[in-house]
Amino acid sequence: MYYKCRQRTKEKGVIKLEFDVKRLKAERIAKGLTQEDVANALGVTRSWYAMKENGRRNITLEEFSKILDALGYDESDVHIFFKLNVAKREQQ
Repeated sequence: MYYKCRQRTKEKGVIKLEFDVKRLKAERIAKGLTQEDVANALGVTRSWYAMKENGRRNITLEEFSKILDALGYDESDVHIFFKLNVAKREQQ
């Protein structure tokens, strides 16, 4: 599941970014953390975090910020969790 966000630019029209929950899970695993570890750092239950990580529930900006902290990332790393979504007809 991906969350979509759009940003307008003067040069190229609309840039479509999608939040990649699979990347969120991959980064957690790469850090050697369990869902329970992240949930404890956030002060929530493991099942609550699992629903967010698996895309069953939306992640708010505030929650995403806390998850980044729990994983040890700062604002400069946010881009790794988004993918550029360009329609095939718009690709060059």
